[in-house]
Amino acid sequence: MMDTTLTEKLLGRIVKEMDSATRVIEALHKRGYTYNFELTDEKLICLQNFKCYFPDDFVVDVVYPLEGASHDLKECFLFALREPLTEVKGIFYFTCYTGNSFSRLL
Repeated sequence: MMDTTLTEKLLGRIVKEMDSATRVIEALHKRGYTYNFELTDEKLICLQNFKCYFPDDFVVDVVYPLEGASHDLKECFLFALREPLTEVKGIFYFTCYTGNSFSRLL
């Protein structure tokens, strides 16, 4: 059985992270970052136009570090990305779990 205090702390951290991420996402949407990207293999796919991009296709305008929500999270980042040729601007949320190797792509 899990200690209630530990559960409350974890839930508090999750809520805090979600609130922080929500505020950042809302602000980025107002600045034109309206597309969302998801990691597939070694590429990012735009969830709105289904186009695949390589990390080198993007300019990273801003990186927002967010607090990890649990003990197995190393770091969480919210990226404001822009594809310079078409000016597609969007958001990529990435969580580094222990042992994750996506950082080599960046």
